[in-house]
Amino acid sequence: MGKVNRAPHPHWIYFFHLDAARRSVRYKASPMEAKKLEITVEFEGGWQVLVMKGRLDATTSAQAQEAILGNLSSITPKLSVNAEGLDYLSSAGIRSLLMGAQKARGIAGGAFAVVEPSDIVRRILVDCGLDSMLGMSAR
Repeated sequence: MGKVNRAPHPHWIYFFHLDAARRSVRYKASPMEAKKLEITVEFEGGWQVLVMKGRLDATTSAQAQEAILGNLSSITPKLSVNAEGLDYLSSAGIRSLLMGAQKARGIAGGAFAVVEPSDIVRRILVDCGLDSMLGMSAR
């Protein structure tokens, strides 16, 4: 087995073996341990705050969606997601945030907001035109 190269996609490492006789390179992909999403719940001024750190992508969106939808109720209808610690946001992660905003609108007195987004999250949501829909603020 030859060198280990980092691939453009962060979840995969490509191992390659150079076969000098055949003048070819064989690639074999193997999954790396994906960065996990850490979610903690805090309370601040009548709002529940989900503090998210890590990557909000296809592999972690179910975890985020469960936390968002599970913490929104008629008892605690105001929920914000602190996205300062997110270093990646995929379309699956955006879907989880949108589902939270939709559920909050359906609850009397409900509210949903993305607060203190990291630069990358802010850029993605602004470029998609979702910043106002998700109540995005710097706090």
